[in-house]
Amino acid sequence: MVARKYKKGKSKYQSTQREVRPEVFADSISRNQLNDTIISGESKRQEQLLKAKQNQKYKVSKLATAKEQQKIRLYGKKAVSRGRDYSSKIKIDESKDIPNLNRSIIPGIKIKRGKKGKKFIDDNDTLVWQRLVKTVGDKYDQINESKIEKDRRLEEIREVKRKEIEQKEQAKLQKLEEKKNEIKNKASLARSLRRKNKRLGMREANEIKDKQDKPKKKSVSFA
Repeated sequence: MVARKYKKGKSKYQSTQREVRPEVFADSISRNQLNDTIISGESKRQEQLLKAKQNQKYKVSKLATAKEQQKIRLYGKKAVSRGRDYSSKIKIDESKDIPNLNRSIIPGIKIKRGKKGKKFIDDNDTLVWQRLVKTVGDKYDQINESKIEKDRRLEEIREVKRKEIEQKEQAKLQKLEEKKNEIKNKASLARSLRRKNKRLGMREANEIKDKQDKPKKKSVSFA
């Protein structure tokens, strides 16, 4: 910035307004310092813009990073960095009747199989069928009903759920009792077998003892 030059002496059209100019622009040293700060600020701004552009280049979506991490877990970091063809690693002999899933299990990775939230129920389980029939349309159907009817319907659903919980608890108890009986039967069989073996052992020991205790008959032989 260049300092404004003022004419010496009174001009024909002299302004009556007073002009206030800061000393920063009047003093040459301070003016240079101000220029330096402006230039440094602009350079910093340019650096920030460059960094932002570089970051945009290296920005990768979450899905891509997740896929890359999965490949690293499966095949190792070196193989991924080299960019090998992973499909060539898996070779299945078509002449043998080996299914595709018959492969080595990789530790630490749980492969999701089947539909999410898929639950199987027994054909004879009437309580579950009732609950499903009564609750499946609640989210989507707009039922025009009074408060009493709604309370009655919800009470029916709660009752079915309560019965279902009781049935599950009974099934658990039954399973536990069956297991207990199985353990008891095993224990009793083992106990009876031990007693039988002990009796047989004692009988054999007594027979050997009797044979030893019997006096030997003296026999005389004539030449």
